Amino acid sequence: MTYRIDQSGTPATVFGNLFTIVSQDLGFGTDNVAGDATVQAVTYKKDPANTTATAQRVLDEVNDPGTVVATGLPSGTTIILHTDAGDTLFDITGNGVTFHDRLANVIRILYDTGQCNGSGIFTIGLDGHTHIPTPNPVVLYHEMSHAFHQLRGTVAATSALEEQAAETDENVMRDQLGLPERLTTDHTGGCGGGGSGGCLVVTAAYRSEVENPARWLHAVRGAMLPRYGLGGQLFSQAYAQYLEFSADIAASMRVDDELRATVRSLVVDPLLQVYAAAAARWLRTSVVQHAAGQLDRPMPAAVRHPALTPPAPELASAMAAILQSALTSPGSLHAHRDIPGAVRRVIPLIAAGSIGQLTRWALVEPLALYWELGAEGGDIAGRLPAAVAQRSADWLGRAPTLYGNPPSDPARLADDLRAVLVRMRLSDEEQIALSRRLVELHSRHVGYDLSAAIRQAGFVHVAHIEAQSISGPSSEGGAG
Repeated sequence: MTYRIDQSGTPATVFGNLFTIVSQDLGFGTDNVAGDATVQAVTYKKDPANTTATAQRVLDEVNDPGTVVATGLPSGTTIILHTDAGDTLFDITGNGVTFHDRLANVIRILYDTGQCNGSGIFTIGLDGHTHIPTPNPVVLYHEMSHAFHQLRGTVAATSALEEQAAETDENVMRDQLGLPERLTTDHTGGCGGGGSGGCLVVTAAYRSEVENPARWLHAVRGAMLPRYGLGGQLFSQAYAQYLEFSADIAASMRVDDELRATVRSLVVDPLLQVYAAAAARWLRTSVVQHAAGQLDRPMPAAVRHPALTPPAPELASAMAAILQSALTSPGSLHAHRDIPGAVRRVIPLIAAGSIGQLTRWALVEPLALYWELGAEGGDIAGRLPAAVAQRSADWLGRAPTLYGNPPSDPARLADDLRAVLVRMRLSDEEQIALSRRLVELHSRHVGYDLSAAIRQAGFVHVAHIEAQSISGPSSEGGAG
């Protein structure tokens, strides 16, 4: 085990970035190094279902006989690099660097985990001029490419070619995160203008980097479903639909404070409360402990300490009515009259979210649950856990899609489903609903007994879904 995390600087962030790079694989961890408290050793027993190239790269570096030490540093840090060519003073702000440390005889990775004091790090997109986001996992994976080439003695003949090779590898990480690819012939980068990627509307709703809950949301999603197998395919399909409308809405929010505050109070904070209730129900204690540093990331105070005062009845009823229309007859959304102005301002966002089957299922339905409780009056937050528990099996059983391309190997599918059960504390009813939906959606598209593979994964009461495979993918997610 020759990959180390430096315990100076920002080691929790480095761990979190590596955890993202391995697609939140629970086989990833750290251990003490005998006689050396300055570093932690990276350990990795890769999940058989995890076939991502980025996870394999981490495994290769962990198992290499050479030693790599990764150090995260706050923006503004100036450090001396003890390179083979001599000592160099280096400002880490907006940068990453990988070199052979001649004094320690290790390959050392240093990078700015502060993202230019919160302003973001940009690189250049494929069109040659657009500034695109370069979040920390992408920066670290880029530097890991350089480290890998140094470990294997495959460094390119020129620095430009070496950068191009690292940027090509970087694009693999970008694809995995759903981020735009960079132009590998343009090595420009710097501070500002790139943003952080990820959930654009949440990020726009929370202008403060410290307060922004998008990182918490990402961590919770990764804890429940890894970015490989079933979880990876489901997320990538949903994220593609989300990107179709979120960028324009987020741009409007950034220049309209009233819209930003309205979207935050009527859409973002309520959704986060529903997701927090679902996470509390489903996340296994062992997963929470493994990803504790990730799940401690900032969550908005409105979710940590939800207001006990219910929303105004007129507003709650209007939101409930609008969302019900979005689920049953989206074309009638703009026909609503006599609704509060604030509700009218979020109709375009709700309408856009209701177009895609997955975004309707994953965004609009949970939001509708929240405002349905709001229209009933009383303590919404107090009643959310029971409401989520009551509807969760039905919701899972109506997923518009699960796999984009189901595994051709039944053992691989069983591995995927085991990864779900390891992370999520699904009730018997929820396991039956998910099993039945898998069979309904995918049994016609695989050359094996899907029910048998589900049994092999350990799902309960699979007998309930035998011979249930009648239809192909449904055309509607439905409101239920």
